[in-house]
Amino acid sequence: MDDLKNFANETETIIIGGSFYNEERKNVCPIIIPGHEIYYNEKINLSPVGEDSPYDDEGPISGENLFIIKNSPFGSFGVLICADYLDDELKTQIYKKNIDFMFVVSLNTKSDE
Repeated sequence: MDDLKNFANETETIIIGGSFYNEERKNVCPIIIPGHEIYYNEKINLSPVGEDSPYDDEGPISGENLFIIKNSPFGSFGVLICADYLDDELKTQIYKKNIDFMFVVSLNTKSDE
C-alpha cells in the first residue's frame, strides 16, 4: 500500500484501489488521497449470490464504514463496493450528499442475471 500512497503523493492523484478482505474479514477498498491517511471504505452488503471468503472456516463480515470525499481537487465523490450499489437506500443516502461522482468497485460473476 505504501507504493500506492507514494505514487498518489508524487503525482497528486487520487487512487481508488481494488477491494480485498482485511484481517477483520471485511471487504474493503482503499481510497488514497495525496497528503492524507488511507481511507478504507467497507462493503456494507454481502453479495446476494454468495461471496467467497479467503478464510477457510469463516465467511466474510459486513462492514459499516463508508466515506464520502467532499471538496477534493476533482470534486466530491462516493465509493461503493459491488453489491452495495444494489442497495437503493444506501445509494440515496450518498446521492443526498451532493456528490459529483460515484465510483463502484465491482466484480460480479453472475452479471447476466
